Amino acid sequence: MAEYFKHLQNTVGKLEGNVQVDETMWCHHTFDYQILDPTKHDKHVWIFGLIEESTHVFKVFHVTNRTTETLQELIVKHCKTGTNIHSDGWAAYKAINWREIGMTHFRHVKKP
Repeated sequence: MAEYFKHLQNTVGKLEGNVQVDETMWCHHTFDYQILDPTKHDKHVWIFGLIEESTHVFKVFHVTNRTTETLQELIVKHCKTGTNIHSDGWAAYKAINWREIGMTHFRHVKKP
């Protein structure tokens, strides 16, 4: 199935228009209900995703970190120049020089 998604991501062209981006950690915990230790991760992976608002076409990638360099590389590779990027307030997005890469950034943070 992983090979199918890799193929699918390569067949879809670059995203454009309004694109939402976000990252999350997927993990599996082993719990010892006697001692809850948050460092006991059996597996955890960072996932970065982009979705085109008008078509709902999306791309999802496993990333080793959420640095500015990592996220910018994926955004530039998978979005056309002129795209409006919508993200949360994560610091890595703030450090990207959006004008230099030819895109506009909008920050949306929902307050609880």
